[in-house]
Amino acid sequence: MKFLKLIKRTSLIVFAYFLSVNSFVFAQIENPIQSQDFATFTQNLLSVVKDVGGVVVTLGIIYTGFLFVMAQGKPAELQKAKTALMWTLVGSFILLGAWVIASAIVGTVQQL
Repeated sequence: MKFLKLIKRTSLIVFAYFLSVNSFVFAQIENPIQSQDFATFTQNLLSVVKDVGGVVVTLGIIYTGFLFVMAQGKPAELQKAKTALMWTLVGSFILLGAWVIASAIVGTVQQL
């Protein structure tokens, strides 16, 4: 119990320290997004999400390959690997679909 209280107290102190340091640092930073309108902001945000999502999907596929190798023919482990591969592919299709829909919306807004 005392250990949990110590962790809570320490985490609050660290949080307060970083909050005070970050508020001083962020006061001196200019606009990192560099966008003047919503369409540019959306394109920049989508670019970042697409890049990070691509890395996550790649790591997910590598992980599922590792699961297939480690299964060594065991039916339960193979099922786990197949499920992981299926959800990795579903996530990649959701990411791709969101990017396509958002790009279409940005294109439509820019034409208006």
